[in-house]
Amino acid sequence: MLIPTQGSNFYQKESDFSVCFSGGIDSTFVACYLGLEYKRDVHLVTADHGYGNLFPGFRNRHIRDIEMLLGEKRVYHQFINIKDTFNQILVSSLEEDYKRYRSNFIWCLGCILSVHTHMIIYNLIHSIPKCFLCSSVGGHEFAVMSIPVTVNAMREFYASFGIMFSTPLLDLNILKPDEKEQLRQWGIWPGLVVGKGTLGVQPVCIPGFLQHWKDVFFGIHPIYDNEKVFDFIKMKIPIMNKIINDYFENSSIPLESAKEKLMACNKTYLEYNEKH
Repeated sequence: MLIPTQGSNFYQKESDFSVCFSGGIDSTFVACYLGLEYKRDVHLVTADHGYGNLFPGFRNRHIRDIEMLLGEKRVYHQFINIKDTFNQILVSSLEEDYKRYRSNFIWCLGCILSVHTHMIIYNLIHSIPKCFLCSSVGGHEFAVMSIPVTVNAMREFYASFGIMFSTPLLDLNILKPDEKEQLRQWGIWPGLVVGKGTLGVQPVCIPGFLQHWKDVFFGIHPIYDNEKVFDFIKMKIPIMNKIINDYFENSSIPLESAKEKLMACNKTYLEYNEKH
C-alpha cells in the first residue's frame, strides 16, 4: 500500500464500515484504501438534499471501480434523499438562522448535519460500528464540515449512539496528490483538475459552489467563527436527536437495543473518547 495506517489503533481493528460517499476523489479513496485494509463489508452512503445538484450521475461513476477492486459482494451502495431532514434542520428556519449567524456557512453545515443524522440511522439499522467522513487535508482549515469544532462535535454525537466516527484522511495526514497517485495505480480516474477543484467525479452542489467559488478558482478561503459554528451545531443537535428517535419509534428495531449492540462492539474506543 502507498500509505501505511500505522500509528492509529482506530484503523487497525477490522470491522464493517460506512463512508459518507459523494463519489469524489476523497470518498472513493477512503472506500478503496480502508476496504483493502479491513477485508470487511464497505457501505457507501450517498445523500441528496434536493436543492440543486449539477451532474448527479457523477456520484455513481466510481462505484463499479470500487466493486472491481474490493469485490462486488463486499460493497453496498445506498442512496438517501435527505430533503425532509434538511428542511427540518435548516430550510424551515433559514431566515431566522441567517439573522442569528450572518454567515453562509449555515447552508453547508445544515447539509452535513442532515447527512450525519442519516448516517447514524443507517449504521444503527445495519449494526455498523464505524463511520468515515472523507474530509481532505487542507479542507480542515476552510470547509465548515471539516474544521475541528465540527468534527469534534460530531465525534461526540456519534459516540452517544455507540458509533466510532472519524476522518481518516486527516487522522493519517494523507495528502491529495498521494490520493490521486494511488487511485491511478488502482486504475481509477481521479477527475479533471479545474482551478483548485476537481470535476467529473461527483455532483456539483449549486448553493455550495456559490459559497466556495472564490476558493475553487482563486484560493480565497472562507473564514468561520468557531463560536458561531459550535452554537449552530448545539442548536441543531436536539432536532437531529428527534429525527433519529422518531425514525426508530416507527421501526421494528428498538433504538436502545441497536445502540447497546454498537456500544458493546466499540467499548474500548468509546471509553477512550470519553477520557479525551
